[in-house]
Amino acid sequence: MNIALHYSGKPDYLNAISEVFNNLKNRIMNNSKLTEGEQNEALKEIENQHRKAKKEAKTNLY
Repeated sequence: MNIALHYSGKPDYLNAISEVFNNLKNRIMNNSKLTEGEQNEALKEIENQHRKAKKEAKTNLY
């Protein structure tokens, strides 16, 4: 994965984090073995982890 540069000149980790979590969401949505309820539960957890990861990145990287 290529990480673009943030406007500050540092790698754009927030965008990279979002890309990873969006890929996870797509994999969950395309997993036919999961029920709709299981998909919804997994997507909620992914959203929570995504928020935590972005918050931590903002705190520690920028």
